[in-house]
Parts: sequence; structure tokens; C-alpha cells
Amino acid sequence: MKEKETKEKNFEINGTFIEKKSKKTFTKTISAQNKNRAKEKLLTVFGSKQGIKRRCIFIEDIKEEN
Repeated sequence: MKEKETKEKNFEINGTFIEKKSKKTFTKTISAQNKNRAKEKLLTVFGSKQGIKRRCIFIEDIKEEN
């Protein structure tokens, strides 16, 4: 059985999040197969490592890096 080769791309994600009643900006580079997976990965990372709820994360821009 052949496995599909999926190349991951780097995406730069910019946005803001709310932490302890203050708004903070972020720029994060995520490796993923497409924009939707990059967005999900970012939300997962912020949730698990920083304890920020998804509803407190506001993504403004997702760009594919070359």
C-alpha cells in the first residue's frame, strides 16, 4: 500500500489573544499541510501550553512562507 507524501509548509500566523484581561499580540510560525491545519495547530498549542481558551484567540492573518 502506497502512502501519500504530504509536504508540510510553514505558515506565519498573526493575531491577538486575551490573557488576564489584557490584550497581547503574537506572530507564530507553524508547520502544517494547509492553512486550516495550521490554524488548528496554533489553537491547540496556545490552549495546551498557555491555557488560553479558543474564544480568546483572534487570528488576523495567515500567510504561507516561501
